[in-house]
Amino acid sequence: MRALFDFFIRHGSAFLFVLLEGLSLLILFSFGDTRNLLIFSSAGTISGSIMKARSSIGQYFSLREENTGLALENAMLLERVR
Repeated sequence: MRALFDFFIRHGSAFLFVLLEGLSLLILFSFGDTRNLLIFSSAGTISGSIMKARSSIGQYFSLREENTGLALENAMLLERVR
């Protein structure tokens, strides 16, 4: 029990921050439909741009495998022509 009490004492400021952050978000989202619309549309735009960047990065790193496959195919086709 003492260890649990010590844990809350050591990390009390983090718990207080999370509690106050949650309270502020609750207040923010509970007032006004226009504000909610603005927040959710902005969140959609931001998450869309993040997903687009993530997809582009993933495609870039998969190019090495694709280049290897194309080089093998080119070598095979050159052997057929000769």
